[in-house]
Amino acid sequence: MRFYFISFLLFLNSCNYSIKSSFEKKNYLEAININQIDHFPAFLSCDSLSNINRERCFKEGVLRRVKKNLSRENIQVEGEINEQVILSIKVCKTGNIKLEKIQSSKAVLKKIPMLDSLLNTAIKKLPKVKPAIKKGVAVTSQFTLPIKIY
Repeated sequence: MRFYFISFLLFLNSCNYSIKSSFEKKNYLEAININQIDHFPAFLSCDSLSNINRERCFKEGVLRRVKKNLSRENIQVEGEINEQVILSIKVCKTGNIKLEKIQSSKAVLKKIPMLDSLLNTAIKKLPKVKPAIKKGVAVTSQFTLPIKIY
């Protein structure tokens, strides 16, 4: 009989502990803003910068490398283009950069029908980066970048 009583007390104590633990975890998770990262992704050249400068360096680095990759292509367009294309990119927690979405006008797509594939190839050629950091852990992050086409 004594064994059952001790087991019953242990059971009650363990239930109380698990309820308390899950309550503490819930409050901790509520305190984390999942929409903000502590450190932006970075190319090696941007790694030692402050977070604000690191964000700018990362975005400018992506745009510079995409422009360089696109300039190697022989793109011929009739008429003038002065448009903006929006790229949605994802930086995986492994450091790989992926193109998620391209927003462009019908006029741009009509004048440069292969734009989507060219941008996709340019993004695939980007080197691995240091991923975004949240609470000391590498996380996947997503960004939008405007590209001016003229």
